[in-house]
Amino acid sequence: MERYRIAADGSINYVTFSAVQWLPVFVAEASCRIVTDSLRFCRERRGLCSNAYVIMPTHLHAIVFHESGNAEELRGDLSVGGFGGVKDARRTV
Repeated sequence: MERYRIAADGSINYVTFSAVQWLPVFVAEASCRIVTDSLRFCRERRGLCSNAYVIMPTHLHAIVFHESGNAEELRGDLSVGGFGGVKDARRTV
């Protein structure tokens, strides 16, 4: 299976990020704040747009797209612009 797959047509993408070994790292407010600060940074400085996201104890889901519609920029935002790496992203829309 591919590491991640972002639709080339600039559509909305559903992404999932999971903690290593599904450890419950998102139970503390500080951990969740890192995620929300990263999303805010990507939105303000990198052009990432999110329709929704949910933070669960072991993973998070988000519905995202890039303001330019460019799939490569979306991939870059998710892998470099604050998240460090994308384990899995699946197009659903």
